[in-house]
Amino acid sequence: MARISTAALVAGLALVGGGAAQQTQARPAPRTDFDAPAGPPARPAAETAEGAARPADARGVRSPLLDVFRAVGTPEDLRALKGVIVRYRLRVLDPRGAEVAVRELYHEADLAAPDRDRLLFTGTDRIPGADAVPRPAAGSGGRIYGRDGGAAWATQHGIGLPSLERQAAEELQLFGWLLRAPWCFADAARFTVFPPEPCTEPGTGRNLVRVRVEARDPAEAERIGPDPRAKDGDRFEVLCVPETCEPVGLRYRVGPLGEWRTLRLLDPRRFLGVQMPTRRVVLFPDGTPALEIQTVHLDLRQDLPRTQFQPPKR
Repeated sequence: MARISTAALVAGLALVGGGAAQQTQARPAPRTDFDAPAGPPARPAAETAEGAARPADARGVRSPLLDVFRAVGTPEDLRALKGVIVRYRLRVLDPRGAEVAVRELYHEADLAAPDRDRLLFTGTDRIPGADAVPRPAAGSGGRIYGRDGGAAWATQHGIGLPSLERQAAEELQLFGWLLRAPWCFADAARFTVFPPEPCTEPGTGRNLVRVRVEARDPAEAERIGPDPRAKDGDRFEVLCVPETCEPVGLRYRVGPLGEWRTLRLLDPRRFLGVQMPTRRVVLFPDGTPALEIQTVHLDLRQDLPRTQFQPPKR
């Protein structure tokens, strides 16, 4: 499993690369803009009725995440969205909450696949107190990262950049996980999920329920339950409201030496049976906001050919 660059996550614009970007071509609706104030999320309808399909692994074992999926939609609902194009606005904050910089990027993803993503970086950075820095316009061949189930690739102005492939893998893994969590944790071949347990929210002390998740070693895909050897790998926690099991936060630690990071899930909206946050806030260790990731535009059920997630021919 590719490692998420947690240091870059809080460091700021290093998280989202640099340079100009080729934006995505216009594609048909449905689409949603999120600049308007968010109203209360719609509640689940028929998809939460008794008798609906219940998430389980290949052996038919009931998932500890079942109640979470009742609140936000099932993994099948997510996969039904197929190709999506997300426009993110990232605000980097200092420990006092002051805005340090702003950047936008586009994330194209095939939600029917666990790791088919492409990141396209916009051509403008905005630094508070300064004019926007102009970059070459769309179509000039800016920086793009991509993956299709295998190694990540990176291009700049249409030229392959092997030196950036590790960075590309980390950022694709991060944004791919942010978009697909908690639904991705239903994959029993990739994750072990533990029963829900009470907890308190870091920084606020609010009573929540957490579902702990461990990334599995691919070589142990046939094992049922956690690995008794307790390999110290990637760890995740889904933080939920006790009454509804609606996710309000995620915590994660990457590798045995990684620091725990907390991510708040805010301003949820429901569309086509799936409820997603439209604002995600990464916290400093003391609980203050470090990075805000806001969804400002979303195209759903787009026709994204698999070839565009594959590296350009040399």
